[in-house]
Amino acid sequence: MSKYLNKTAAFPLLAILFLSAWFPISPAQISNDQDTVLTGVPIFLRAFYPELFGKNLDLNLRTTHPIDDSWRQIYGIRFDVYLYNPLSERMLNPPYDAKTGKQLSPLENPVLLEGLLSFNRDGSLQQTYVDGEVVHTKQNQAIQELIESHPEWSEDQEIHALKEAGAKYGPADKEQFIKSLHLEKAERFLGRAKILSVDFNSPSPDHEGNFAAGALDWAVHAEAELPDGAHVKYLLSFEPFDGKLVGIHRMG
Repeated sequence: MSKYLNKTAAFPLLAILFLSAWFPISPAQISNDQDTVLTGVPIFLRAFYPELFGKNLDLNLRTTHPIDDSWRQIYGIRFDVYLYNPLSERMLNPPYDAKTGKQLSPLENPVLLEGLLSFNRDGSLQQTYVDGEVVHTKQNQAIQELIESHPEWSEDQEIHALKEAGAKYGPADKEQFIKSLHLEKAERFLGRAKILSVDFNSPSPDHEGNFAAGALDWAVHAEAELPDGAHVKYLLSFEPFDGKLVGIHRMG
């Protein structure tokens, strides 16, 4: 688990809601066809990770919330996008190889993307943390470790190593990176966002300790207007390999 998801431990572990296991409720009490923060998760994913769609993937949602609360509002939703859900029939009965007829072994880690959406009491987005293959978590960790193993490298050598590892968006690619941003697709979550600044985070120049941790990514500061007219500021973090979103934090 990355530095992002480690910060979510504050949610009280009092109850876990699996969306695939609703108890029958009278239609007169609660409609089973309504727009909620749960239905907003696929919209969020489609805005930032459209390549996940059209591939017959599974989305698992779960939330943790005090059992004594009304549950009319949900403040945190964890999500996982799977090649197949580990609880599904495809996991319990793995497919067969078409040529050999042998049963295929389940993948050890079928998760492509995992993360958290955290909301305020007014329903606005507070923070998001994302991990997984789609956002190149392992590649980011590997290049950070490589750079830290060479404290004698100059900044130019560090960036050269990053580009050699396959990153599309180094410091010299700022214009291309900005063109890849389409924050209007996330208006439902951020409001109407205006970009204030875009900066690449380089490793710490002192080259001591974990000097590359938390670096080698893009920081986008934006100001957004919410539906009620209020203005808020966000810090959005994007990884350098494909410019994928890895975190959102509401400032204040």
